[in-house]
Amino acid sequence: MLLNRFFLIIFINLILVSCDNKEKAEIPKLDLNNKEQVLQVLKNHFDKDISQVFIGNFDDDKKLTIVACAEKMDSTIWGIQFFHITQEKGNIKILFKTEILQGSLKDARLDKIKIFDSQLEHIYYNSLDYFMGSGGGEIFSYIIDFKEKQVYYSHFVNDIDYPYSLYISENVNDLKLRNFIISIFKRDYPKLKIVEKDIELD
Repeated sequence: MLLNRFFLIIFINLILVSCDNKEKAEIPKLDLNNKEQVLQVLKNHFDKDISQVFIGNFDDDKKLTIVACAEKMDSTIWGIQFFHITQEKGNIKILFKTEILQGSLKDARLDKIKIFDSQLEHIYYNSLDYFMGSGGGEIFSYIIDFKEKQVYYSHFVNDIDYPYSLYISENVNDLKLRNFIISIFKRDYPKLKIVEKDIELD
């Protein structure tokens, strides 16, 4: 009886291992000419929360890779996250991922951009007026550099205590990049004031 039970356990384990290997082998090859196919494969085999993908030259101007965008929402976490992805030997490999950032993909601007003379592409996010209320509000913005694995963050606030104020994260060391970020907001808010500390609204 014990011997039969032992062989039954081994048989069940072999089936589970076989099913697991089969499941891993079933990840389709990502077709970088077909964004819809890439999106569906990543939703099914990587992260169900992914809702947008971009294909481009994010860290090598001769090689295409993928950026996947997800909105995370549960009882403890809410925000957006970006994954830089490639596929190696059938497996999905994360090259870089951001922390969960403040923002929502709903009613936001999300683009693939080139900055200055670089051939490399970045992801630009701007929450637009999603966070704006009738008495003021805030806009969250990110430029994500996948080659340097950096998130350049800016936070605009229009409030009775902080009228037309913009904070830019300390890792924005390049003056041209800093001016680029400021120019985006100054188009709509010419009286913009740059502040040295990030602002948290109550």
